[in-house]
Amino acid sequence: MKAAKKYPWKNAPVQLSDEEVENPLQVVALFFINHKLPTIRKQLLRYLIAGIKDQHKWKYKKVVDLLYTFQDVERLMEALWLLRKSGVSCTEADSGGRYGPHALEIHWSAAVENELAFSEYDETDFYTNNLSQAEERNPYLVINEFFEWQDLDAVKSKISFWCHTALTNPWEYQAMDKVEMADIYQRVNKIVEAAFVLNEIQLLKNGNKTSIPNTPLQVKV
Repeated sequence: MKAAKKYPWKNAPVQLSDEEVENPLQVVALFFINHKLPTIRKQLLRYLIAGIKDQHKWKYKKVVDLLYTFQDVERLMEALWLLRKSGVSCTEADSGGRYGPHALEIHWSAAVENELAFSEYDETDFYTNNLSQAEERNPYLVINEFFEWQDLDAVKSKISFWCHTALTNPWEYQAMDKVEMADIYQRVNKIVEAAFVLNEIQLLKNGNKTSIPNTPLQVKV
């Protein structure tokens, strides 16, 4: 894989294609095509509870969903790591199109508007629960803080351990410490919300086109 050779360090984005490495915003956009914000928040909470309860019994389809969801979360982390390494940020001009003149007035992308029109969701389901006003305006603040806490390799290890614990019996396999699991859940939940806001800003900035313009990043190794 060219990406692993191009970024030869332990935090290489090994799950991304060469095109995705060059344009990680595409990965962010794809994540929220496959995972609506209200749904992914419920799934993450369900997986936290499964890990804490120790003996959650999974149906086969739910096991498959869990594995694919955690894989997508790891891909999202790789994309956000690349964005952080590139040093990009959001300006007031970038985020301005998302907010109306009144408090709590938010302009939604066409994708969210479609969900509001044709699903059981309402606007409050797409509000963030963990971001400050400054973080709403510049979600890179959350992304930078997240990877100042742990690098990509450590984050993926924690997510993998969480997945393993949610799936297995703690009397047969080593389980993740419950406090540590709750901590990584809280942090992942927050950065997923930040990624959602970032994707909304990009979609609105791009005229609600589903694809993100291909702007190669300059990643600082």
